[in-house]
Amino acid sequence: MRRKGELSAASIDHDWPHQVVLPARLCERDGYNEKYEFCRDLALCSRGHALYHDTQWFHVYCFKEQVDAQKFMERFGGEKFDPAERGRGANWATWKKATRMPRTLFRQVFDGVKNSSPPGDDPSRLA
Repeated sequence: MRRKGELSAASIDHDWPHQVVLPARLCERDGYNEKYEFCRDLALCSRGHALYHDTQWFHVYCFKEQVDAQKFMERFGGEKFDPAERGRGANWATWKKATRMPRTLFRQVFDGVKNSSPPGDDPSRLA
């Protein structure tokens, strides 16, 4: 449940679209302070969230700028997170990591199929 004035998941996904996932064990104790100190000058959202996948919890850090997310990943590791892989309803904290093809890979596959033609076909007639 969202409280009045709190950022919604949809507004975070819209305004901070560059999201990075780290295992939760790396974000505890001194790891928490180190990450937030590093992010002091980066465009990090004030609210993140956690996800669960394969018996492990992850923290999601949301950035406004792609370059900030890249700096964060270079320093701490982690991987990019696509909000479309987040669970819905009662399963909102479930990361559906293995069930989706990443958007960039989907686009590459789709564009490859769309732009290819069977041997002997004239590609100009497909347009």
